[in-house]
Amino acid sequence: MSSLDQKFQDAIWIAKALFDRDKATGLSANLSFLHDDKIYITGNGTFFGN
Repeated sequence: MSSLDQKFQDAIWIAKALFDRDKATGLSANLSFLHDDKIYITGNGTFFGN
């Protein structure tokens, strides 16, 4: 798995963990990370519970 693929998987895990711990509700937050001088940001309306 490439490091970008791993970062995507980590971001999904983090978003789900935040949702499960009631730190982010439904569509109320965005998540971003940096990889090779590019910023990846979750889309507007992304549901963290999935």
